[in-house]
Amino acid sequence: MAGWAYFKCHTSVNAWTLPATLLRFQIHASKLKSQERQADLKRHRAILMATIDYILKHIASEGLPKNDLENITGYYQRQRQQIEKSFETGRLYNLRQQLNKLVEFPMRMCDLTFSKYIMKTTGYDIDIFESLQIRVDEIIKQNQITPKKQLSDIIIALNVYKQQSVDQSKIDILTNLLISYADKTNATKLSNL
Repeated sequence: MAGWAYFKCHTSVNAWTLPATLLRFQIHASKLKSQERQADLKRHRAILMATIDYILKHIASEGLPKNDLENITGYYQRQRQQIEKSFETGRLYNLRQQLNKLVEFPMRMCDLTFSKYIMKTTGYDIDIFESLQIRVDEIIKQNQITPKKQLSDIIIALNVYKQQSVDQSKIDILTNLLISYADKTNATKLSNL
């Protein structure tokens, strides 16, 4: 409707030409959406391919046995094929899901250089800790850790905060939440004996 408001204010047309004009506007808008979607597909593909390269470089530097390294490399080659297939068929949702899955590796490693690598390699900015930060803020609001996933998030966040200059009070809050969780978990285990 925003297009209609612009059209109505800046053009004088009679009622007979209105539907054709609106149709042209809708086609133009869908082309923009299509172009934006294509750009989003390209961005995700580029970030995913760079992520796989990054992970493989990191794994190769660990000195794994050759057989293990070949298995891991084969797995990521299949991931590349899935990425290309999703890109070619325009499945942005699948690319987003793969990206969420693949960035878990550098996130769990608390790797602060990953985003810089992606920016340098692809030109795209990515913050793998953004969703973690949102989840941690929710845990702080709840003032307790409930499922184990939240425990993992808190541990990762603390490791990241120790590498960055973060407000010490936030680190203290998370540490206290961990202590409370440990006390509650130990009390539950003892009562089950």
